Amino acid sequence: MSWSLWIIINIMILVSMFFYLNHKIDRSLQIHQIVAKARKELQGILVELNHATERNVALVEDRIHQLKKSLEAVDKRLAVLHREMEKKFPATYNSLAQKQETSMAQQESQEEKQKEFSKADVLELYNKGISPSLIAAKLGTTIGEVELIISLQDRKERELYNHEHSKQG
Repeated sequence: MSWSLWIIINIMILVSMFFYLNHKIDRSLQIHQIVAKARKELQGILVELNHATERNVALVEDRIHQLKKSLEAVDKRLAVLHREMEKKFPATYNSLAQKQETSMAQQESQEEKQKEFSKADVLELYNKGISPSLIAAKLGTTIGEVELIISLQDRKERELYNHEHSKQG
């Protein structure tokens, strides 16, 4: 009886191992199927994105081409207008052109003056404890420019301090 019991136990173990391994194989195949399906979907999305990108690039290139044509037409019209103005009103046209050039030069000099005063004013306001963002807003410049001026001044002061201490030591 012991042999028959032993054979039955072995058969039961083999059947349970069969079902266990069959379940493991099915799970691994399902995972591979899920991964394959996900890859297929991702490839489809990539293809759609590539088509949309190509379409958008084509639209942008078309707009650029249209803008270039429009600019060429405007340039031609301006050239014709300038010639007509010179023919009809040569003295008036020339004086207007000179006034425009002088006003542009004045604007450029004003912008340069604004940048010149800002270095001393930035340092003065910073030493009073005002933040760089408020200084920039008050002086009509960028925060980056204010921070650059401050950092350059701090660097000069550190170099001067280090130089003085190296002489003393």
